[in-house]
Amino acid sequence: MILAAPGDAILCEEATYPGLRAIAARLRLRLISVPSDAVGVAPDALAEVIPLHGPKALYLNPTLGDPTTQTLGLERRQEIASILIGARLPLIEDDTYGLIATRRSRRWRGG
Repeated sequence: MILAAPGDAILCEEATYPGLRAIAARLRLRLISVPSDAVGVAPDALAEVIPLHGPKALYLNPTLGDPTTQTLGLERRQEIASILIGARLPLIEDDTYGLIATRRSRRWRGG
């Protein structure tokens, strides 16, 4: 509610958290899907979509995303961050499972 008003656009993944869709409907926000590739949100597509829709933010579920369970790697996260910084576009990062995945990966590596 701080970032967007009714009618404003929020960018999201093509397959995004169903709760976001419910929240957007209640707040009358327009969700705009950003095309993805095998790794996740496609940086080139993100860069193209931003000027077309004038969004107020990008919503991502980067770790074990709901509903896909896909996790964005570091390189893709950095590419997306670079585009967002250049466009001065805020990121709403719903990283509910980030801490769990980080702890589990440390344990798997013996850390």
